[in-house]
Amino acid sequence: METVKANELRLGNWLRNPHTNEDKQATVETVSDIQNGFMQRIGIPLTEDILVRLGFEEQMFGTIKTDAYKKGIITVHLISGNTGECQIALYNKLLPIFYNYVHELQNLAYDLRQELTLNP
Repeated sequence: METVKANELRLGNWLRNPHTNEDKQATVETVSDIQNGFMQRIGIPLTEDILVRLGFEEQMFGTIKTDAYKKGIITVHLISGNTGECQIALYNKLLPIFYNYVHELQNLAYDLRQELTLNP
């Protein structure tokens, strides 16, 4: 798994310690340590469970389960099962935007004035 670069982060992004698999939010110290090479962190893959923990609700087509999860104006479509690759829709319009990790989705939400918090 690829390590996260400091320039990809905002304070509060959720990251995973590759040695302990512990998930924590990025702080000023975290970003500084990653930038200076003192620390490695990896992205948390987007999965059904993670999307629910971020507050997204599964979208249903009648009684049929879909691979779409929605929160506010953002809809996330799991396109390769539960492996992390997702396509993004805004206002129900599918866009050529693909994300794999929680911090990428958090950065989009931040730009759109939405907050994503990873609940236990």
